[in-house]
Amino acid sequence: MWLLKHTKLRKATEQIHVLEAKLQEAVNENAMLKVKQMEDAKLWNGLDTKLSSTKAFCDRLSDAVLKLADQTDTGMAKCWFLCA
Repeated sequence: MWLLKHTKLRKATEQIHVLEAKLQEAVNENAMLKVKQMEDAKLWNGLDTKLSSTKAFCDRLSDAVLKLADQTDTGMAKCWFLCA
């Protein structure tokens, strides 16, 4: 009887150790994922900043192109008027 209880206790203790090891692995993996998530968030913030500056640059460039097109049209109209 004592031997049976001892065997069951040893098996339960082994199972506890296995579960503790799995829990520690999960805790470690969770910690690594949190670090990776913070790194990814920093990268996304950097991309958002770059996207915002790129959009502002493209908007200014589009304005400049439209002004040049308007100046070209005005110049062509003056040329036709003076040359005709």
